[in-house]
Amino acid sequence: MVVPSSVVGLSPGGAGESSHRHLPPPSPSVPAQPSGSKVGKSLEEHESSDDIEYHQLLKDYHEAHADLSSTKLNAEMLRVELDAMRDALHFSMTKVSKAQVSWEIHLEQGQNMMNLLVDLRTWVDTLVLCVQAAINSSFPVRAVNNLFNTEEPFRALSARL
Repeated sequence: MVVPSSVVGLSPGGAGESSHRHLPPPSPSVPAQPSGSKVGKSLEEHESSDDIEYHQLLKDYHEAHADLSSTKLNAEMLRVELDAMRDALHFSMTKVSKAQVSWEIHLEQGQNMMNLLVDLRTWVDTLVLCVQAAINSSFPVRAVNNLFNTEEPFRALSARL
C-alpha cells in the first residue's frame, strides 16, 4: 500500500525536501514587536482597549435592539389602531348609507301622502260641487236675507238622505 507523501512528511514536489516549512522573512513595513515586559504591557492595554470597545459596541447593539423592538411594538399598535379606525369609518359609512336610504324612503312616502292628500282634496271638492248641484236642483237658488233661512235646504237634504 502506498502512503501519501504528506503523511510521511515529504512534499509533493520531491522526496528530498524537508518537512519543515520556511516562513518568509519579516517585512520591513511591519514594525518589530517590543521585547520583554513591554510586550506584556502593550498586549494587556490592547486587550483592555478591545474589551472596552467590545462592551461599548455590545451596549450600543442592545440599545439599538431595544429601540427596534420598541419601534416594532409601536408600529404594531398603530396598525391595530388604524384597523380599528378603518372599521369604525366603515361602520359609520354603512350607517350613513342606511340613513340615506331611509331618508329616501321617507321622502317617497311623504310625496305619496301629498299625492293622496291632493287626490282627497280633489274628491272633497268634487263632492262639495255635487252636493251644491243637488241642493240647487232640489231647491232653486234665491236671495238669502236671513242666515238662519240658509239652513232650511240642508235640513231638507238630510231628510231625503
